[in-house]
Amino acid sequence: MKSHILLNCQSILFETDQHFWKKIDENIKIDEFTKEELYYYSKKHREYKQKTFGRKGSIIVKFGNKENDIMYCNVADSLMEQTNHQKFGYGLKFIQNTYHIEVFGQIQQWNQELKKYCIQTNLKSKYTIGKKLGTGSFADVYLIIHNVSKQEFAVKIFDKTSSKFDLTCIKQELHILRQMDHPNTSHIIEAYESSKYLYLIQEFYKYGSLYDYLLKTEIPEDDAIKTTYKLLEALISIHSKGILHRDIKPENILLRKPNLEDIVISDFGLAVYYNDNGRYKHQRAGTPGNIAPEILKDQNYDYKVDVYGLGMVLYQMLTSKQSPFYNKNYQKMLSENQEGYIDYSQIKASSQTINLLTKMLDPDPLTRYTAQQAKQDQAFKKYNRQTIIIKRKKYNKDQTVSSFSPRSNSIYFSPSQQRTPPLNVSSPVNNSQFNRRILGLPLRLKHEDRRQFFSPNSNINSGTFCNLSKNNYKISTNLTRNSIYYGMISQKAS
Repeated sequence: MKSHILLNCQSILFETDQHFWKKIDENIKIDEFTKEELYYYSKKHREYKQKTFGRKGSIIVKFGNKENDIMYCNVADSLMEQTNHQKFGYGLKFIQNTYHIEVFGQIQQWNQELKKYCIQTNLKSKYTIGKKLGTGSFADVYLIIHNVSKQEFAVKIFDKTSSKFDLTCIKQELHILRQMDHPNTSHIIEAYESSKYLYLIQEFYKYGSLYDYLLKTEIPEDDAIKTTYKLLEALISIHSKGILHRDIKPENILLRKPNLEDIVISDFGLAVYYNDNGRYKHQRAGTPGNIAPEILKDQNYDYKVDVYGLGMVLYQMLTSKQSPFYNKNYQKMLSENQEGYIDYSQIKASSQTINLLTKMLDPDPLTRYTAQQAKQDQAFKKYNRQTIIIKRKKYNKDQTVSSFSPRSNSIYFSPSQQRTPPLNVSSPVNNSQFNRRILGLPLRLKHEDRRQFFSPNSNINSGTFCNLSKNNYKISTNLTRNSIYYGMISQKAS
């Protein structure tokens, strides 16, 4: 059964045209799906039939009459429309180019949870676009207001007709944002598409960034440690999904409140999936003055580049200064950043905190802390002991929440000097098996100074980057900062 609506509105994100339903395979665990009785239109029987369905994330499972008669489909990047049937009531239609399916029943929760995976087309009926918050190389960011709840959000608007529009970059960022489920990471709320524009709706952080906070407030050591611990837990969650952030800095740490109690790691524009050979399409990426030395040395790298980044954030919270490598002479700044020497004598902090800094900012990635090791450092002893008490009280455990929550499953143990052993996981990109180590923590400076830029050993020196010429790889030395929302629109990784 074909959908005529696609003649006027095809999602640019969905590239293949194939049948929805596929035979179940061993990678899909049926026992993880909650079964529900719904109605759907059967093309074979040309009538609406009742069937047992299940859903987890963007995967929908359809159970047949026999035990092995199970089909599944992935509705990620499908167009999703709300529909209504005179007999069966409220329903959802999922469209993938020339194919579509419709399901009816009590599926309000489906609608709520699938909004971040699917693409909708009725933006103007639900939202009113307000003032512009920022402008960047690929998109503009606006304030957007929900017509019913009046709640404010931020929407990133991509012009699909622009020569700078890069589908690969956008799809990767969207895919990464959909996986973010920790309370201290930003995520996608829903996505819309029109004939000309693509809209990504995210949370609006009206209290600005940690950078803004540092401009007007000195942060006590205890608060800096507590904030670092929260960010570390969020980063471990990011790494557990096989993702390197590569640009964690105060500008990319946003505030939900006018203090540091509720903070969020944002801007996944330079994020990439971990590669076990340590090489990436764009090997050099980040903000000069805040980049892990191994990146500038064109060496292989892994999650520990984010540990270095968060070490820089902690340094700046303790000193209320910019990067220790900051210099108006761009080449000198890169040279000092690559060397990685930092003078800790001017930092007014306890010996435990200084020791933590030196382990996180170790220029040698082989001896630098992993994320798990950093979290178990003696500087965080108070917070780790709190979680032991919580665990002994047998609270329900959830790995997506902070250790400050009674649902945390964190425990304290002495840091090991050994590398975290590799975990065998399935790659989100190609579903092949690869090893990844959970390491981790965040970084800082100005968004317009952070880029992905060519290195002598890059495997794409003769290629292009997100539809830009090589001239756009040069990192700006302009240190003027305008808006936290520029971080949402900077150049992307692939």
